[in-house]
Amino acid sequence: MGNIITGYLDSLPSKKKEENDVLDNALGELMERIRTNTESVSHPAHYGGADNVYEAINVIEAYDMGFLDGNVLKYLLRYKKKNGLEDLKKAKWYLERLITNIENE
Repeated sequence: MGNIITGYLDSLPSKKKEENDVLDNALGELMERIRTNTESVSHPAHYGGADNVYEAINVIEAYDMGFLDGNVLKYLLRYKKKNGLEDLKKAKWYLERLITNIENE
């Protein structure tokens, strides 16, 4: 998409081209933000990132974990990179609920 717009801008008279260089730069910045946001949704750094074979979702799926134990692991894996003590408390909450459920089986 950027190539189409850049080609169009190159065809404009020089005065218009100067004005549109600002728009072209803004488009480039917007496209970079979209790429970055996609990475932060698909493979956020606080879960290990796309290149990490131990990314939280991969481990949870490999061990066929359920909602409760998967969340325990997720919060333990990310606490140092995201929410610190809050994530540890969340992991504890999910672990206690998992223990209670197993005890009541």
